[in-house]
This record gives sequence, C-alpha cells and structure tokens, in this order.
Amino acid sequence: MSVIMASGIYPPTNPQRIARNLDLVIDVKRDFGAAGSNQSTTGSITAGSTVLTVASAIDLQVGQGISVAGAGTSGGLLVSTIQAISGTTITLLDAASTTVTNAAVNHDDTTAIQQAVNIGHNVFLPEGTYPVTGTISLQPNQVISGAAPRTPDSSAGGTVVMPMSDFGHVFYVSNASGAEINNLSIFYSGITMSSASTPSTHAAIYYDPYHSVQRCRVQNVNIMGMGQGIVMPYYTNLGATSAVFTYFVFSTILIYSCNVGVIAMTFSDSVFTDIRCNNLFGYDIASLYPYCCPVNASATASPTYSSPSQNLIADLGNSHLYDFSVYGGKGDGLVLEDVVQLKVDRAVVASTSGNGLTLVGMGADMLITALRSALNAGNGVYITTSSNSVAGVKFYGCRIESNGLAGVKGSPGTGQAINKLYLRDCMIQGNSTSSVGGYSGIDLQASEWAVLGGRIHGANQAYGVFANYTGVSASIIDGVDFSQGNYTAALLIPGATPPNRAVNNAGYNPVGYLSNAPAVPASGTAQANNFSFPVRVYVSGGTVSALALNGTATGLTSGEVLLAPGDTITLTYTAAPSWVWFGL
Repeated sequence: MSVIMASGIYPPTNPQRIARNLDLVIDVKRDFGAAGSNQSTTGSITAGSTVLTVASAIDLQVGQGISVAGAGTSGGLLVSTIQAISGTTITLLDAASTTVTNAAVNHDDTTAIQQAVNIGHNVFLPEGTYPVTGTISLQPNQVISGAAPRTPDSSAGGTVVMPMSDFGHVFYVSNASGAEINNLSIFYSGITMSSASTPSTHAAIYYDPYHSVQRCRVQNVNIMGMGQGIVMPYYTNLGATSAVFTYFVFSTILIYSCNVGVIAMTFSDSVFTDIRCNNLFGYDIASLYPYCCPVNASATASPTYSSPSQNLIADLGNSHLYDFSVYGGKGDGLVLEDVVQLKVDRAVVASTSGNGLTLVGMGADMLITALRSALNAGNGVYITTSSNSVAGVKFYGCRIESNGLAGVKGSPGTGQAINKLYLRDCMIQGNSTSSVGGYSGIDLQASEWAVLGGRIHGANQAYGVFANYTGVSASIIDGVDFSQGNYTAALLIPGATPPNRAVNNAGYNPVGYLSNAPAVPASGTAQANNFSFPVRVYVSGGTVSALALNGTATGLTSGEVLLAPGDTITLTYTAAPSWVWFGL
C-alpha cells in the first residue's frame, strides 16, 4: 500500500516562474492544486484527531483542501488540508472539534483559489466544479475567469464555483477597481432548477461601497440559488452624495432561483446588458439588507419602496439597461428608485406575482423604449413617489398587456407629484385580467403628461385612459386608437386648468352630441369649455346683442363657434338664447 505525504499549504507547482512574473495567467489546478471536483464521500473522525476514515478516497489528493460536515467547532464544517492518504485513511492538517460518523466529505478549493488570486495576476479556473467554504476577495485590475458557464439545467460541463454552505458572499470586491469575473457559474450547493426552495442569504458577487470602485466587469456568468446575484449597496453612514461605483459593465448574466437578482445603488456611467432573471423569490430589500451588508451592522438601505422586489436599481445616474429580462418569480420584477438619466431599452418583465416595472421617486430624464410588461399579477407599470417627486419619464414603443391590474398606474404619495410623463406609440391592451371593468389601461394622477399615438383597448379595461383626479391638468391625448373598445369608455379626464386635451383619437373623437353640456349662463358671464376635447357650440334664438370668445367680440349674435379646451364663450342678451354643444 502506497503512502503519500505532504506538509503545510499546497505550494504552487512552479513558484519560481510565478515569482519571476512569467505566468500572466495563473491556472488554479496546475499552479495551486485545486481539485475542481464535486465528487464526495462520507467519513468518520473523532474530536481532537486528525485522522479521517472515509468510505472511499474518490479523487482526493495530498495538498488539496477538504471539508467534513459537522466536525468543526460547534458542529460546523471542519475545513482543512490533506496531509497524507493511505487507502481510506486520510490525515488532515487540522484536528476535528466534534466527533462525526458517516459525515459528508467534500473537496474545498477556497484556499487554492484565494492563494492564486493573491498573486495579483489573472486567474483561470479550468472546467470543473470548485467547492468553496469561504469568500474569495479579488485584487485590482484582475480577471478571474472560467472555461465557460454551466447552464442551470446541466449537471456537467463548464466552470462552477459552488459555495457549500451559507458562509457569506462568494466573490468580494473591495477597493479593487478593474476587477473582472467572466465565463463561469456560481451555484449554491444542493440547489437545482426544481428544488431551489431554500437559497443562500448572501450574494454571489458583492461590491464593498466603503471605497469608490471603477471599471469593474461581470460577463457571461450564470448564478443560481444565491440570496442575491449581484450587490452594489448603499451605506447611509458614508455621507457621500457622489456615485461610489462608476464605469461598470454587466453583460450576459443569467440569475436563476435566487431571492433577488440585482441590487445596484449609488452608481453612474454604467451599462447592464443581456441580464436574464428567472423564478426569483423576491424580498423586501430593506429587510434583506442585513444579509447584503454584513460588514457594518449599522448600515441601512436607502430604498423606501417596501414591497417584495426581484431587482432594485437605485440612486443611479447616466447609465443604460439593455435587454434586462425578468420571467416569473415573486414580487415586482424590476424596481427603479430615484434614478436620473437612465435609458432602459428592450426590457421584458413577465409573469411576476407583483408589478412588472416599478418607478419610485425622481425618474428625471429617463427614457424607456421597447419595454414589454405582460402577464404580471399587478400593474404592468407602477409609478409612485418616495421623498422625491417623479418628473421627466418617457415611454416609446412599449407593449403593456394582459396584466392583472392596470396597464400603467400612476399614484403619487402625499405631498408629492407625478409630472412630465410621456407615452408615445405604445400598445396597452387586455389589462385588468383580474377584474372585468375593475382597472384601466392607463390610470394616472399626474400633470403635464401626454399619450401620443399607439393603441389602447381591452374588453376588461374599464377605461382606455382614466385620469379623473383633482389636480390632473395640462395633459394631452392625441392620435390614440381606441377603436377596438374598452369596457366602460375610451377615456375619462377632467377639463381642468390648464386644460386637458383629447383630440384626433379614433374611437373617441368626434365625441358627438353632449348631453352634459353646461346650461346657458347669465348674460355677460363667461362659460369655459371644461371638456378635454374641442367643441362646436351652436347658438340660436333669444335676443343676443354680443357673442365673445375668450373675451374678444366676434360680431356674431348667433350661429356656430369653435371652442378649444379651456376657451370661453360669453353671451350678452336681454332674452336668453339656446345652445347645443358637439364634441370633436
């Protein structure tokens, strides 16, 4: 029987070459003896002993890291290094604290990977599964990459970093500008697509906000079963008003069966592209924050939106989200809070248990194009306020359909406002699936807003557009096709001052005879057109000496006049005439 022995931590295969900086890319298997294997066995060890007896030595090798379930302090993991192997007897560097029998025995590549990272060069993880029991901290301007990411529905191929317990974040980036992670997967141990009922509580990739970090990248990475996929948190005790994270790129990322996909806060000049989130569990971010920020227990989150959410983008400026998709899962699909100068293009949010897209506060200079929000149990788009009002959000070419509540719902908080909201060439159809006539295609309590072009219809939608609220003013609905019908009517908005206008809308204009037109007022009293559309007024009979429009005499005493929304007509008479109003 052969006996292989070693002492100390597994050394690099060729430390002289690495010391001379000849290896620009460090291979964790070749240079630091990482196993890259998820083969496991069972074993027994006695408290105080370093001798582990296993059912099979599988592919274990001297110098590799190893973990024994329950044999550590207080019954935790025993993490150690293999010193010798003799058949099924394995000598460890560290003694057990707890006696265990038939306990799970696994590889542990944490030390090998961290030692490779500490060299400071780029690190390569060849194809394989790398069990880890501790956080990997990255260096500045360092790339850690795998052969390729493994897909969530596969049990082999690619590179997988697999946390074996809920020890903390897997990759940790602190004061490490230029750090990059690519071409690998991060799968929590024991999680599969069908059994991810108890994910981790920590992040796959976590960025420490105590230091400003720039130019980081995550690309071609799959994440499954973690508490959060990617976290860029906000610390209120920093006292900084400028962005902590700048010039980040997140590209081609699949996040599956996690509590939350992305929490990205206090950053600017960054790009998210091709992000796919599937079956996330959704959590109130405020209650989740102790797990996101274990470094400082006094740190608190800036978000005020308290509903369960799958992704949160907050306190952001001058950034882009392209092809950000959320399918299924619990809570609101994508929450954007207090963001400015953000472009969202081709986002898809579908089949969530909450609202599809939620905008909370500020939203200044935001452009949302080609959004599809469909089959969500809540609103397709929900707009509300935080301590900041919402102003300056534009939707172009969006498709919002078959949601349980309203297609677009805007409801400001007390003392706040929603204004300068624009929807152009959007299709809003088939919403209010949870209640026939219960919710509308668009339901807005806002001012200075416009719906231009597009199509709004649905057999269940109460109104195509409903905005019959106090304070709704200066709105324009122009060129919208309501012709396929809504449950109650095409629209209901007040006249207001400044006036609301509804013109050139198929299925609504011309409105026709107005049975609810105002009565002829007393002589010399101005009557405003308080409808949201232009009207023709036909004056006849009586003894009229003057007819004025907006205070200016027309020279007429009878006949037809045209009133735009907000215009006034004044009749001076000794015997009252009659009039008829027709909506255009």
